[in-house]
Amino acid sequence: MKYEDYINLGICPDIVNGEIQFSKGNIDFIIEKYLKVVKEFDAYKQRTSAIEHDYDYQFMLAKADVDYYKSQYKQYFDELKELKLLNRRYDRFEKINAGLRRECKKYKQELLELRIETNKKTVNLKSGEET
Repeated sequence: MKYEDYINLGICPDIVNGEIQFSKGNIDFIIEKYLKVVKEFDAYKQRTSAIEHDYDYQFMLAKADVDYYKSQYKQYFDELKELKLLNRRYDRFEKINAGLRRECKKYKQELLELRIETNKKTVNLKSGEET
């Protein structure tokens, strides 16, 4: 390190015969500064660890939400698929029922016509018997 670097750190070493020499005060200052920096680093490390833990917890909650919504999506997708199948079946049954209704209507009409014809014959027979 250069002399200016020590000065920037707040350490004022002595220069003896062109060489940097540290006095007891300088060494005590360096140790004190080192211990302060270590203490600050530990406090920073604890804070960041707590923040990281909080982010991990938030991530786990978000992941749980995503998993829940994925399962809901799959469930709704399957239900929709089943409903579509049921709707197709319903449509087929409605077509069959419409055809059956037409046939029933036709047979009812034929039955009504047969009843009318039978009633006419019965009336004619009765009227013929009376004469």
